[in-house]
Amino acid sequence: MSARTVRSGAAALIALALLLILGLTELYRMRFSSGDLYPYGSSFRADPLGAKVLYEALRDLPGIDVLRHQRPLTDLAYGRDTVVLLLGLQAAEVEFATSPLLRDAEALAGGGTRVVLAFEPLTGEPWRESEGDPKPDSGAGQAEAHPPEKSAWQLRTRRLGLPDAEGGVPTPARAALTAEGAPPGLPAALEVHTDLTFAAESLDEHSRVIYRRDGAPVVIERTVGRGSVVAVADGFLFANEGLSRGRESAVLSWALGDRRRVVFDESHLGVEESSGVMVLARRYRLLPFLAVLAVLAGLFVWRAAAGLL
Repeated sequence: MSARTVRSGAAALIALALLLILGLTELYRMRFSSGDLYPYGSSFRADPLGAKVLYEALRDLPGIDVLRHQRPLTDLAYGRDTVVLLLGLQAAEVEFATSPLLRDAEALAGGGTRVVLAFEPLTGEPWRESEGDPKPDSGAGQAEAHPPEKSAWQLRTRRLGLPDAEGGVPTPARAALTAEGAPPGLPAALEVHTDLTFAAESLDEHSRVIYRRDGAPVVIERTVGRGSVVAVADGFLFANEGLSRGRESAVLSWALGDRRRVVFDESHLGVEESSGVMVLARRYRLLPFLAVLAVLAGLFVWRAAAGLL
């Protein structure tokens, strides 16, 4: 085999490797630009299931500071001028009195923050409730003398089926604005795209129902200390698809309140900040520089191999 043939083969292999690297880089860029790798309700998602449209729209408003939070909720230290959005929640995350998410949300609200809990729309088979709180593990070393701290508010949920259209496809239901102390400026009716509702035992003297569907609460506001917690059964309101199909700007404006800082929490979705090398490279836009380094390294290896031959 001649040296020219070997060099040609090496060059072809390097060219294929570079094409593979470029293809993987482009695929990586496309997946993260659409955000479909992130969970439902994430402000990183640009597809119908995400909340990036709301995030970008709020960023364009003057005087509004919009942030993403990717650390534990207990790390938040904002107060009366802040609203924190927890989107894409699952019912099981708040059903128990020992729910850490509900406990942390109440702690934030107690300090003056407005917290919005919006749930992922559900249809189909109902989620089955467990009998009470999860029982602690009885294994060795269990600190039974220090049970998990309970939340002062137990947000219970119920499933109420949606009406079926032709072919058995669920259609949106209608929720009505309550007459007792409803905020002014809200629409008299609201489309609901979920089976989820809140149970009557979720209400106390600090709570008021904003919207009901067939008598069941679907939007609740509760005063906690100097702040408040808003629970929205249908998170479709905040999703990209919801904003494109039927923009309920009055409801969104009321939910956000008059706060000047809006925080999209990502940590409850499992999207947490990492300090890895690739994360830093993306943050400081070093990926093209690394790609050039990879090309130079390939050319160096090819040149070294050609010299030896």
